[in-house]
Amino acid sequence: LVITNSRGIAWSRQLEFDKMEPLEISLPEELPSGITQIMLVDETLKIWLQRVVMINSKAEFAIKVQPSKKVYATREPAKIEIEVVDKAGNPVQGYFAARITNQDLFQDTLSASASGNNLLLYSDISATRRLQGSADKKSINRYLITQTCPWINWDMMGSANDAVRPKYSPKSNMAISGKAVFLETGQPVPDSTQIWFFLQKQISGYEITTIPNGAFNCPILFDFAGTDEVFFSASHKGKDLNNISLQLDKQDSIYEFMASPWTNAEKEDAYGVYQFQKKIVDQSFSFFTRNREEEDSIADPNAAIEDELQGADLVLTVNDFILFPTMPDLIREVLRSVDYRKIRGKDVIRVYTTHKRPTNFAGPLYVIDGFMTKKTSTFLNLKPSEIITIKVVKEGSKLARFGSLGTNGVILIRTKNPAHKPGIRQDDTFPLIGMSPQYRPVSESDSTNPARNQSTPILKPCLFWEPHQKLDSNGKASLQFTTSDDVGNYKIHIEGLAAGGRPFSAEEIFQVKFNRP
Repeated sequence: LVITNSRGIAWSRQLEFDKMEPLEISLPEELPSGITQIMLVDETLKIWLQRVVMINSKAEFAIKVQPSKKVYATREPAKIEIEVVDKAGNPVQGYFAARITNQDLFQDTLSASASGNNLLLYSDISATRRLQGSADKKSINRYLITQTCPWINWDMMGSANDAVRPKYSPKSNMAISGKAVFLETGQPVPDSTQIWFFLQKQISGYEITTIPNGAFNCPILFDFAGTDEVFFSASHKGKDLNNISLQLDKQDSIYEFMASPWTNAEKEDAYGVYQFQKKIVDQSFSFFTRNREEEDSIADPNAAIEDELQGADLVLTVNDFILFPTMPDLIREVLRSVDYRKIRGKDVIRVYTTHKRPTNFAGPLYVIDGFMTKKTSTFLNLKPSEIITIKVVKEGSKLARFGSLGTNGVILIRTKNPAHKPGIRQDDTFPLIGMSPQYRPVSESDSTNPARNQSTPILKPCLFWEPHQKLDSNGKASLQFTTSDDVGNYKIHIEGLAAGGRPFSAEEIFQVKFNRP
């Protein structure tokens, strides 16, 4: 008799059948809770029978969710104390997710225990099965009769072939992989071609070398939130490779969720009505919520990259000079340390850096309104009348911060219309989505924001959400937030995992009432 769970063999015992009578076995009480598979196998590892069961939790933990008050006023700071101890009263360490939502808008039909059972079914059985309503033990048992858990492959264990390995290895970080080819011919770039990837919002770059057939794999060591614009460039034996294209593999860091199909509900959705009304209110008060300082002034889109390079070595303000008709004229006359030449019908820009002689085969890096490019034609096609400033970085110690990407100098261009830049984000950039979304506990519309007009309504159906909270050595944690102008009952929902993967969950209710001045 072998009992297994997701962590391996939990318990086993040798049985003997001497008589043609049923054999009754008492299972140990210390078996871990959760989805468990019971199997009867013979000495050749042949399965005689198997059965999946759920071992219910034995109330391992006592969870205390204590709001500082049972009734809060609108726009009032609030604090929730969380404490988790075991049956002996010892503190429990672990991690948990917490959310505080308007109970009238989000009426969960699942209890805390059923939510924990759903977590077990999702992880151990199937992501397509979801418990409905209270989901009693009988309904769970009827479903588990039809299921098996492929935690241990007994056929493989009895086989002489030990070389069977998973097709995909586990990953803890993203990677950009694919093939680099020439745009015109479709042929792969030469072996040992250097490719640079630069995440323009994160201000971080990676340099890799291709293997035969132009294949490459670039691990992204630091995760980020949202979508970034990745600039790429390539060179071979000191010469820039223009007109290359990347055939990217499917990004394996994107987690996609399938939305439910549209249906006609018998009654109106409470949250849908709320959101519609909130949109009308927000539009009515939009004059007070706009940041006038941001609207009246435009920040320098190159500021972050310039700061990473520790400032420019040369700054040219175009309005300080007469209006030049073309960029080559401007460069020849007033842009020091930068040289323009026409060599064999090819436009060449060279920056005289302090650490190396310029070359005709590799040009500088251009940053135009925050977006990178190595295309000299894009830089020369700009009109001097549309440019505010041109900044040049030529100091070798500064350029070293960008590695080989900045070795031939960096030219930063700020224009009068940064929103309109055709050609910059077409061929040499692509979007990359981070693995984890970022949550900002305090939004710009929060009542704690001093820039917000106090007469503007604050409507937030979710007062708090944090997916990664930690219990301290005393098994305690605290949640702090500010109530909004919404009134009603709010539910605190806690779901977590203690050491050893043991789940726990709890709920608590508090009220928010209107604060009359």
